[in-house]
Amino acid sequence: MSMGRFAFAVLLAALPVRAQGISPSTKPLNIVIIDICSARADHFGSYGYPKPTTPGMDAIAKDATVFERAVAQASWCMGNYASLFTGQGPEVHGLYVMARRKLPEGLPTLAEQLKLAGYDTAAYSGGGTWLLPGWGMDRGFDEYVDVVSTSNPDALTPLNERAPRMLDWVRARGNPFFLYVSVEDLHLEDESEAGEIVWNIPPDDEEGHVALSPDATRVSLLRTPEGKPKKSVLPPPLHKRLGWTPQPHLVEQYDRSLAYTDRSVSQFLKKIQELGRWDDTLVIIAGDHGDQLGEHGLVGHMTGLYEPILHVPLILRHPGFPELKGKRIGRLVERVDLMPTLLDVAGRPYKDLNLPGRSLLDLLRNPERPWRKYAFASSKRHGDGKTTAGRIATDLILDERTVRTEKWKLHWYLHKNRYELYDLENDPREERDLSEKRPDIVAELAFQLIKNLELSRPHAPGLPSGNDASGLQVAPRKD
Repeated sequence: MSMGRFAFAVLLAALPVRAQGISPSTKPLNIVIIDICSARADHFGSYGYPKPTTPGMDAIAKDATVFERAVAQASWCMGNYASLFTGQGPEVHGLYVMARRKLPEGLPTLAEQLKLAGYDTAAYSGGGTWLLPGWGMDRGFDEYVDVVSTSNPDALTPLNERAPRMLDWVRARGNPFFLYVSVEDLHLEDESEAGEIVWNIPPDDEEGHVALSPDATRVSLLRTPEGKPKKSVLPPPLHKRLGWTPQPHLVEQYDRSLAYTDRSVSQFLKKIQELGRWDDTLVIIAGDHGDQLGEHGLVGHMTGLYEPILHVPLILRHPGFPELKGKRIGRLVERVDLMPTLLDVAGRPYKDLNLPGRSLLDLLRNPERPWRKYAFASSKRHGDGKTTAGRIATDLILDERTVRTEKWKLHWYLHKNRYELYDLENDPREERDLSEKRPDIVAELAFQLIKNLELSRPHAPGLPSGNDASGLQVAPRKD
């Protein structure tokens, strides 16, 4: 070997290993996703909330990277679950409404691809109907557990009651593993610390108040473990009038439930550390969507695409990037970015999967790199459209859409006769509609909204025309 080649080889050997997210040991990282239903980013301490609602997850955030502008793909659970598991938006995976269909068979899933990369895979849900195997989201998982009662599909199981089984599964793993944990604890209260709620109902006046949507009054913000709505969630005066600002009693209940959730999540992740898996595991804490607590006269998350619903926490701890502890990244990231990120971590190629998202490892490697300018979300407004007696929708139109930049956000709703435009930098609560004052921004964002609609082919689920995944390798299905 010549001296020049020898020197070049020595230089290469000295470079740090960063390829495909593999740590210097070259062993693929384990992956744990904590996916918290109804988690609002603006109520986390790591996102600037002044109350001590999330001290445990805030401590993890100091050892991780916080994505400040993470955007949910839809307003409610099933659409966001499907976007995570397929890397596609609602228009493609099709699971944005209660309908008699499941994930398209030809659509590759995250778990299937990780199986092909040599991972053991498991998913655990605490209840509800939106992760039932019947929707097809169990594809590729070795173990798939949705703790749901056939007699009461609204019943929920707290994380701390499910943790032992999950930890036993982790303890038994010899291969790299992918563990998905859906956390529904925000819909519950810690009864031991509940105390008495002091209602603070605003005066019933005409100025600054709007009628509450009848659909919103049926949303159960909080439930008992048996699935029963908390009687104190919506006092009678609130059914008549609700202000545009967050309601103090709803905020109090939400914060108390978030603190309870924080303790459960923190205790579970501490157990992962005690099993000796912390230093070889990628941990992601995410929210599938948020909840409205009275903003815009709405409660819950089944109507509207305002920031309390779409702005979700996303905290990523990668042991291969210790220099990024406490790093904050303000670029626009979407839920569909998680699938390419995790395939990048696993070293699994994904170029041919037609994924619209981008690996977040690219931002970890270079936070200043060119990135997307626009982020999109779409959903089906509940309470509208035709349904059968069994709540199965026959109207499949996606009737709520938004597009945003780091500064501006444009809303389109089928049931409204105009766009809404907000300056999120100066009006993060979206209280001042600037659509009439800034028609130039409306025109720019409306064009991007229509362009995205056309490219995503919303008229039928499946990959867009001309992109056939039939030739892709697919993990074997279990009988």
